[in-house]
Amino acid sequence: KKFISLATPNSSKSKWMPWELGLGDRIVNYENVAVLPLTTNEDRWGDQEYGAIYGRIEGYRYYSSLNYESWYVIYPSGEKISLLEWINR
Repeated sequence: KKFISLATPNSSKSKWMPWELGLGDRIVNYENVAVLPLTTNEDRWGDQEYGAIYGRIEGYRYYSSLNYESWYVIYPSGEKISLLEWINR
């Protein structure tokens, strides 16, 4: 099981997003929770505490690429795993 939360420019103002991530964390463990930012400006969503806890989904070099091989989950520790591998583990 995986839990993916979408982060928009308004996520930093959301009172629900931390609650939803906490729920996902409790159900599937933090390693199976990831944030998919729908903005290229990390400051718009990354200032929340969850930015330092959960992995984020990023396209490698090409944000517009739909090729699944170019997407990764990147953890705050710097560990990077392909999105497909993350989904299948």
